[in-house]
Amino acid sequence: MSSGVSPAVDVAASDKVLKPNFGASRKHFIFTEEHDALRESIGSFAEKELAPHADRWEEETFDDWVFERMGELGFLGLSYPEEYGGQGGDYYANLVLAEEITKANSGGLAMGIAVHTDMA
Repeated sequence: MSSGVSPAVDVAASDKVLKPNFGASRKHFIFTEEHDALRESIGSFAEKELAPHADRWEEETFDDWVFERMGELGFLGLSYPEEYGGQGGDYYANLVLAEEITKANSGGLAMGIAVHTDMA
């Protein structure tokens, strides 16, 4: 007996598992235009350069080049003063990093980055 209500996603008909996007979906008042630009940059990096490796990284470990590349792009030390080698941003820049790095689809990578950027 059918209720007449179809599910939002027909998993059986889908050849791809849908993954949730935990990144911010709307602008919050604490974020500035600088944060928005940072969000765009980190999100693009995560989707284009990190996500293609996510399945392997979840089974093994993520590659050492990740931190080197993040340093090249200015994504490390976001909230630390420039005189100490940081980017001179604020705490909210770290929030943007934490939200956008989820687009890489690797929990281990996100945790590894968080430990190395927020526990220093």
